[in-house]
Amino acid sequence: MRFNQQFKHFRYFNDLLQQMRKKQRTTANTFYLCGSRKSGKTTAYQNLALAMLLMSDISADAYFVRKQVQDANELFKEFNALIEQTEINRFYINKSSRIIKYDNKEVRIMGLETNTKTDGKSKVKLGLATGRNKDYGVIVFEECYEFNEDQINAFIEAVRGYKYFIIIYASNPWSIKN
Repeated sequence: MRFNQQFKHFRYFNDLLQQMRKKQRTTANTFYLCGSRKSGKTTAYQNLALAMLLMSDISADAYFVRKQVQDANELFKEFNALIEQTEINRFYINKSSRIIKYDNKEVRIMGLETNTKTDGKSKVKLGLATGRNKDYGVIVFEECYEFNEDQINAFIEAVRGYKYFIIIYASNPWSIKN
């Protein structure tokens, strides 16, 4: 299967990729993907990350973040299946760390919390590497309504070393809380 970088839904990602190829500051750095199940939200940002990995003139890493580790495992399986469809076998895939690398770029799929509870509170894990002076760091908060503001801010602050950040919040419309 040949990889096609054109987006049918969430078409602004086409413009975003073009700006990233020119190493420009993007016209927007925060995106809100809102749609029902099977609307294409996850597919859209996964295709964006895959395009970033495959385009040699884009210097970027991506972080897909779920609140629970077990949900991150499912997201990893979905992204891995997308990669297999490309029939490109030059990806380095570390299943235990949920890291996918291509050339000098990577996608990290992370869960912030385990089910381990101490004193009634979940333990948040934030051990992150820096961006190693790349142009773009893309952070996707899948099911963003599950995170509180402190968790989102702590994660964003833990990711360093990028010239520009692009933050994507994805959620179902009925899940968004005011």
